[in-house]
Amino acid sequence: MKKSLLYFALFFYFLALGIAWTYPLIRYFDRGMPYAHAPSKECELVQLAQGDYIQLFYLMWLFKDAIQGGTPFFRDPYQLNLPQYGMQDCFNNQYLPLSAVYALFASILGDIQGYNFLVLMTFPLAGLGFFLLAFAWTKSRWGSLIGATIYVLYPFRVAHLLGGHPGGFMYFLIPWLIYFYAIGLERKSWVWGLAAGLSFFGLGMDELHIAYYLPLFLGIFLVLPLFQYTFKLSSSISWPSLSNVSKGIFRKEFVPYVAIVSFLGSLLGLFLSLWFLRRVQEIWIWLLIPSGGLFLNFFWIGYGWFYTRLTGISWKNALKEDVISYAPFVFLPAYIAQFYFDIPALGARLFSGCLVAMGLIKIFQLLKHRKEILKRSGFSVKGVRGRFKVFVSFVIPMILLFAWLFFEKRTKLDSSVVSGGRSLSVVKGYSAHLSDIWNRSQNNMESLLYPGVVPILLFVLGFFIYTRYFRKKISSRDKIIFAVIACLFILTYLLSLGSTLPLYNLFYTNVPHFDYIRVPSRILYLSFFLLSLLASYGFKMLQSKKTGHTAGVACLVLIGIGIDYFPVYRPGISLMPRVHPIYEYVQKNLKLDERILEVPIWPGESSWSSIYQYNATLYRTPMLNGYRPVISSDYVSHVFKPLSPLNAGYFGLEEWELLKKWNVKFILVHEEAFPKKVSSFPPHFTTLSFRQSPFLKNVMNDQSTYLFEVLSQTSQIDLGRAPVSPMMTVIEGESLKKRMGSVVELEAASMGQALYVCDEPALGWWAFGKSCGLTKGSFTASFRMKGDFLRERKGEAVELEIWDKDKNLLLADRVLKIEDFNETKDFQEFQVSFKLDRYREVEPRIRYGGRGPVWLDRILLGFDQKFEGKDVLEAEELFHQGEILEDKSASGGEVIRMGKLGEKRNILFGPYRFYDDGRYTARFYLKASEGVEQPSDQVAGTLLVTTLSGNKVLFKKEISLKELNQKLGYQSFDLNFELKEIHDLEFTVLSEGQEDLYVDCVEISSKTE
Repeated sequence: MKKSLLYFALFFYFLALGIAWTYPLIRYFDRGMPYAHAPSKECELVQLAQGDYIQLFYLMWLFKDAIQGGTPFFRDPYQLNLPQYGMQDCFNNQYLPLSAVYALFASILGDIQGYNFLVLMTFPLAGLGFFLLAFAWTKSRWGSLIGATIYVLYPFRVAHLLGGHPGGFMYFLIPWLIYFYAIGLERKSWVWGLAAGLSFFGLGMDELHIAYYLPLFLGIFLVLPLFQYTFKLSSSISWPSLSNVSKGIFRKEFVPYVAIVSFLGSLLGLFLSLWFLRRVQEIWIWLLIPSGGLFLNFFWIGYGWFYTRLTGISWKNALKEDVISYAPFVFLPAYIAQFYFDIPALGARLFSGCLVAMGLIKIFQLLKHRKEILKRSGFSVKGVRGRFKVFVSFVIPMILLFAWLFFEKRTKLDSSVVSGGRSLSVVKGYSAHLSDIWNRSQNNMESLLYPGVVPILLFVLGFFIYTRYFRKKISSRDKIIFAVIACLFILTYLLSLGSTLPLYNLFYTNVPHFDYIRVPSRILYLSFFLLSLLASYGFKMLQSKKTGHTAGVACLVLIGIGIDYFPVYRPGISLMPRVHPIYEYVQKNLKLDERILEVPIWPGESSWSSIYQYNATLYRTPMLNGYRPVISSDYVSHVFKPLSPLNAGYFGLEEWELLKKWNVKFILVHEEAFPKKVSSFPPHFTTLSFRQSPFLKNVMNDQSTYLFEVLSQTSQIDLGRAPVSPMMTVIEGESLKKRMGSVVELEAASMGQALYVCDEPALGWWAFGKSCGLTKGSFTASFRMKGDFLRERKGEAVELEIWDKDKNLLLADRVLKIEDFNETKDFQEFQVSFKLDRYREVEPRIRYGGRGPVWLDRILLGFDQKFEGKDVLEAEELFHQGEILEDKSASGGEVIRMGKLGEKRNILFGPYRFYDDGRYTARFYLKASEGVEQPSDQVAGTLLVTTLSGNKVLFKKEISLKELNQKLGYQSFDLNFELKEIHDLEFTVLSEGQEDLYVDCVEISSKTE
């Protein structure tokens, strides 16, 4: 087949794979964008989902807009736009050169279509680049095609591509970079070297992780090809067979050496066992001791072969000389001191010190044979000179990139919240687990470590490159390349597990700038590239055996890869709106020097703010906040923190004066962008609070977005009566930090677990560490606890405290004595009341008195509201799903509507309010869409009364669509229930998703005998 036809066929083959692996993207090509590789079941197709994909789209759009004259080059005038702490004047490379490719596609196809076309084009770009590289090295077309297929389809890459991470796009440059460099060395052409350098420069501008890892782990491919090794080895020093190895090391003269290596390896295993013991209390960790001895013996034998090939001495003598290099391992058991003294990074420093000492000894041993090594290597100054110009032409763009990165670090990182690097505790939170290695249905894209069965089998098959089983002779060059790639793959793949393994701690402590990396699994971009190359070599080994069915076997392997890598989930598609009435109004009424503020406000690095960026691409509205992966610490301290009370609905005089100072005219509240960690209250509480604010004017709303105008002056400064939310915030005891005690399984606890402490000698704070933002008002914190005390004991059992977290100020406390706990040893509610004069970050804490066992189930925090015979809970004031609609016939003028989703969904849930023992009626007001035909008895929804955070159903009632359509308007459905003791209750309406369902409110009233 001609090369042009082959490349043409490969292009469409990889493009077809891209369409299949991203489906149904092609169906929504002109109106939707992929936002997640594994969306939740009900979110496969959504309206404007937040995500990193919008951040990438926005920055590439800025570059395209600059080309067309809409915005300044490499500036971002629309977000984080404020006089003193903004970033609108900071240089931003806007993901160039990726954005240049996007600009070309978007100018022809349109903004959304350009992004989607770029997603699809990454498949043939990566596939063709890898095919050319693999074929240049393996000379096997089928092996290269198999490796390229693995490279374009591996789940980690596809997940990041669909999530909008730049690495998922830019990964295609890795094989092109190395291919250009290899061609340059072969042809001794600096032009190809420069092409490789520019590829690396572009890669580093858009994906720092890859740019950092490539020189660190693939630098050997830059330097090693400069030298041409022509070893001429005699048969006496060829790789020894397994039988010769076993006969040799078990000879009498070798027994002491084997014993020494086994002992030193056991010390290595002991060190690893002790390291794991401080983190995992499992019996299996002691198996590492004999495993260490076994591993070091294998390593000793393997290195002896390598030592023999370099120096020319006999294999036996090489083994004997090498034993001394492992002597530093005798210091590893010193790690046991960590169990008695807390010495920072003792394990990493001790392990790295032993490895460095071992390496120095090995280098010293090699230097003793330096003359023989140089003689046997066939070193050629002329050959080096021809390759050196290629190396220089590659390194020049690399130096420019590093200079740029250090400039960015100095000007941005050093003044940001991550200026000193990231702590190991942060890295641990983003580290994958060992179980993730074989889990192919991983929802978290950063934990998609699954390598695939077929690639690993091909990798294992590649080890036959060192045997004589295949008739076809394998070159020493192939063997060296395979060995280097295999070692690098194993090393980088183990590092992808992060602090789960001690290896990562070693690099974290000793490798410069390694501590800036938050997500260790990003190294998988490199790991899977190496695995794909190993798979190509593996199939080449299979091809070396003349079977006569190479094409058929290759097709079976490709089918196996497709089945192995086919997505478990279909990607989520976000439908992107083209118009927004509120932003149209803002655009018409916003003056040149005025800004808007989007609520909720985030510290700057949250992808929830990305929906604001998308609207900026439509209407170019300058906003005070925005989304940047690296945000300045000044912005966090001077903008986010002072304005964060707005998230909870608090808008006081200080916040008003700040917004006037920064010339903010409008506030847009996005209720669809309020996850629970933003506010302790439902999103609509913020909207209702703003409506009552004397500093704001309610302008308009559209679906879940509300527009308020910041008044330039007001005659009413007093905030008056602050609004009250019926919702309580739940803090589970097992989620708290603790200085003593442990988490125990307990059936009576809300989530099946509780925090437990008993007779600890060190008294003081027991549980703490969770806070929530509360606005102005009177509040109650209810602690669900139980104790088991000896009645003859007297005194303080625990002390319940409420603290202002930011000011570290005690707001309220209550001492519980032993006699306050009931003798039935059941859980009780203990309440602490307190008042706030403005927004505060409130943290509940518990001090332990040391007089017996105590259990903490959970803590409820909320407004102090007493039940006086009747409650009216408006649906829009509870946590809800669906959209809020204005309805004059509803009790509060608004209702919640849940559309036809075809599956069950909670419409509303809450408020976790306390009700004493007695008889009650919960009256739910609901209706279905008018004009719906009445089916027989199809269930439309379910009414629930639950407790213990919704985990215990007390009462339940199903409502049929026939019942809902008995008359027009809202109908009441009563649910009678009786409580034997005090409970915090949650009232839930569950939609079956078959018809539109509207919920007005829930009335709770007590029933007297």
